[in-house]
Amino acid sequence: MNTWRAKNYLFWLIVVSLGLATFGALVAIISVFTAISPRQTLVWLPATEKQLVWQDISGVVESKLPLWVSYWQKITPNFSLDNFQNVSSRSIGVLRNYLYDGTTAQEKLRKKIIIYSPDRTSFVDPYGSMQLTEVNGTVRAAFDADSSVTLVDTASSVAQQLLFCGPACGFDDAIWIDNNTLIVLGSSEYYPENGEERCIEGTMCTVVATVHVYDLTNDTVTLWYGPEVDRDIFSRQANYITTKFLNIDFGDTPTPIADTTGWETYQSTAQGFSVNLPKAWITTPFSEPGNDVVLSAESPTPDQWEGDTGGSYHPQLTVKVFDAATYQPQPIREWLKNPDPNEYSETKQPLTVAEVATTQTTFHFFAVECAWDTAYRIPLTQNGKTYEIQFEYTTAGCDCWSSPMKEECSTDMATFVKDNDAIWQGILSTFKFTEPTVDTAGWQTYTNEKFEFEIKIPKDWIAKEYSDKAVDLESISFQSELMKLAEEENKKKCFSEPTITPCNVESGYSVLKLSNHTWIIGKEEFEKTKVQERIGNISWFQYTYVGMGCDGIHYYTEKDGKIYDFEICSSSNLQIIKQILSTFKFTE
Repeated sequence: MNTWRAKNYLFWLIVVSLGLATFGALVAIISVFTAISPRQTLVWLPATEKQLVWQDISGVVESKLPLWVSYWQKITPNFSLDNFQNVSSRSIGVLRNYLYDGTTAQEKLRKKIIIYSPDRTSFVDPYGSMQLTEVNGTVRAAFDADSSVTLVDTASSVAQQLLFCGPACGFDDAIWIDNNTLIVLGSSEYYPENGEERCIEGTMCTVVATVHVYDLTNDTVTLWYGPEVDRDIFSRQANYITTKFLNIDFGDTPTPIADTTGWETYQSTAQGFSVNLPKAWITTPFSEPGNDVVLSAESPTPDQWEGDTGGSYHPQLTVKVFDAATYQPQPIREWLKNPDPNEYSETKQPLTVAEVATTQTTFHFFAVECAWDTAYRIPLTQNGKTYEIQFEYTTAGCDCWSSPMKEECSTDMATFVKDNDAIWQGILSTFKFTEPTVDTAGWQTYTNEKFEFEIKIPKDWIAKEYSDKAVDLESISFQSELMKLAEEENKKKCFSEPTITPCNVESGYSVLKLSNHTWIIGKEEFEKTKVQERIGNISWFQYTYVGMGCDGIHYYTEKDGKIYDFEICSSSNLQIIKQILSTFKFTE
């Protein structure tokens, strides 16, 4: 019995000793790791849960896609992946699923550009903005304004759209780290989190390189931003995609101009311009007072691909005429009530139209469903007026169709865009300024025997004479009935004391001041601002002297010691007044 107890005691003593020794070893190991880095905590994770750090990501990008890194270094020499910042992390949240059909002509061509996972069970297509065609063995590409990234499972043929955006951003390339980790590289206009307005008229606009890291196992995507670069500098560099795919013809040729043979000429004699339009287009001229629009025209072409995805809409042309001194373009962004940056963009391009240097602004913005609007706008200033010409059309939302309809829609829309852009160029090539003319048949003639001249005015206008003997000054006021009523309104309101109501600009009367000696209101302004201009058979000096409630445009001439000074109170009436002046003649 005693022998059994002794053996039992010895057994448990050995077990306890071994346990203490093992515990001590674990303590020693933990102490070693703690001594290495007291700020780090060692966490053991299953292989599928290990988190990539930026150093791993940037290392893969630098080693596998040096072309992308060098592309950005050409844009900004100080570009470095070390300067990227993590801006967000979220669940992947697929935008839409659809069944992939790899048998279409488009998808067969896209096999040249898709990027497979290492085990080839999936592939990613980051080039949703690029549509491919093959002509005589040459693969050609055209770009849509929208960009997208699609992930396809090769076994189930299920396609998942991971990313989509308008022209404010784009996607350049993709890399697989392993079968479940994907990196998508691109660029985007930068909009600060504080809500500061960017990339519109009068504001700065910058672009950042973007890196999306997809962990497909854990359903997370992390977004990284590079440093900001001025958008103008970014735009000067050739597109990365055209640099990568040297075996694809991107057709870097100017936008073709439509053949304008057989087009019909629309001419506005009152506003002083003409333009040729396709023969079948429907034109609607406007002439209502206070309406800036003088011409609206549109194509009768039937809309295409209508439905829940948003169909195309035929092109429309609008010509507006403003007083050049007060012209302020209405920002489309403002009209859209500050749209999402991914759903709106503006780009500018210098060009010359009708021998006038100007800037074309191209607007691209979300319309409805998946459809997008494109609008081109140019201002042309001539003879005190600004002519704002705008051309607009809507492309159908092809991205919301499934294959093979998506490919058919994209092909149709590529032709639609090309044809409309060619029409726009044709319209610009035919736009001309003409000498404004008004039919003066039926106008009444005013004659002044003392100052030996006569002038014609519209039938419904009145001429009213005034005299100020103290300064040997005589005046004749010329007004339409509309101007007269507006002037009476102003006497009751805006000319009262204190002034609380703006003047009605329709009161734009014109006054011809006559004198027998050298007498000019605003002599100093005359010398500073005078410009000689021939109207009709008389050489006039135009100058500016702003009086109360008036724009103060003057036309001045003299003969035999007599002074003729014509003041135009409102520049909105400048063209009709110049037509009146063209009938002025001396009667001696």
